Parts: sequence; structure tokens; C-alpha cells
Amino acid sequence: AFFRARVDAAFAVVEAQLDGRDFLTGDAPTIADISLQGYLHYPPAEWPLDHARFPRVMAWRDRFAAMAGYAPAYALLP
Repeated sequence: AFFRARVDAAFAVVEAQLDGRDFLTGDAPTIADISLQGYLHYPPAEWPLDHARFPRVMAWRDRFAAMAGYAPAYALLP
């Protein structure tokens, strides 16, 4: 419960930050987006997030995955 609350609080901040933006700091990805991707790289079924509560985060994740060169986590593992 302690960690769930921390995750929810952190992603509430990200959700608010994405209001009116495609990426964390504007219209193009930055190192901040790459860093966030590390937390969301695995399939959504494995995330500790309520997807409905964070629609901007989910849309962000889809935009990130649509970028050239992106590969799903398990496609990168041997």
C-alpha cells in the first residue's frame, strides 16, 4: 500500500505535466521522456497503474512507442 501510494502520486504529477503537451517538456521527446520510458517499457498489463486514471500517460506511452526505432521490451531481450 505504501509503494502503491507513491507510484500513484508520482504518476499524478506526470499526468498533470502532460496536460497540453505531447511530451514531458513540450512537443518533442527529451531525456526526461527517455527516463520515464524506463518505468513504462514493459507491457501495460505488468504496470502497477490504474490506466483509466492516467489517460495522458497512456497517450504519451503510445506516442513514444510510435517513434522510429522503438521496440517493445521483450523484443529486445535475448
